[in-house]
Amino acid sequence: MTRVRIGCAADLTKGTLRRFEADGVAICVARTDDGVFHAVEDRCTHEDVELSDGDLVGDEIECPLHGSLFDVATGAVRGLPATEPLRVYPLSVDGDDLVVEL
Repeated sequence: MTRVRIGCAADLTKGTLRRFEADGVAICVARTDDGVFHAVEDRCTHEDVELSDGDLVGDEIECPLHGSLFDVATGAVRGLPATEPLRVYPLSVDGDDLVVEL
């Protein structure tokens, strides 16, 4: 696996989503209300829509197009119409750096 610095932890407030790119891969980083960071693919598996444009509600990402829900930690589908889970990327915080493994 390749470790890639994608941004600063300070750039995400609690309860928000943000799009990053790592070696051409679009990644949606979520910072939950408890301050934990998660990284998933930034594409809804139902339609080709950026999840980073959606909402983070607790520990779920809601797709902005049709409202599919995904578990931010596991990528599992929690609400239709999506049926396929998201790819999850290992993410760590090194100082203030967000580092993802591809």
